[in-house]
Amino acid sequence: MSGDDRNQVDQGAGAADAAGYKKSERATEAAQIRDEAARAICEALEEGQTMESAARAGGIAYRTLFDWRRGDPRLDEQVKAASAVGRSVRAEKIARALYAGAEKCADDPRFTTCAIFALKNLDPAHWRDQHDISGPGGSPIAISIIQFGQPDDDPAEKASGFEAETSGRP
Repeated sequence: MSGDDRNQVDQGAGAADAAGYKKSERATEAAQIRDEAARAICEALEEGQTMESAARAGGIAYRTLFDWRRGDPRLDEQVKAASAVGRSVRAEKIARALYAGAEKCADDPRFTTCAIFALKNLDPAHWRDQHDISGPGGSPIAISIIQFGQPDDDPAEKASGFEAETSGRP
């Protein structure tokens, strides 16, 4: 191999190293951008924004956020946690508005109905119509019947005596 050939090989290797360096640099830059977007998205969700508006706050499309979450379980958990905080924030804001506006909106039941509907959907554990009542640790409630005084006669005897009394009536 002549000196010129070696020089060309060395230049080719250098170009490949430079290209590899640029690729890793771009990957690092993309990861930083993604981390910044994820941080902005989680902050927006914790403030009570919707998933779509949080994606916009992060500078990405909603579909991109969906794809990122599907591909990164850690990000998905962060988004879920931030979204849960945000639901509580939204429910609190709506509850305050409902209480503050109750007197003002007495003539317009749509406001109250809408607020109650939103609260039931945002925070069903606190705003649902039915509440489960259970014993310790979620077990069934034990009910004991305590009788005071003399125990009654056998109910079957009373019923048969009643039938005998009424069968002779016209």
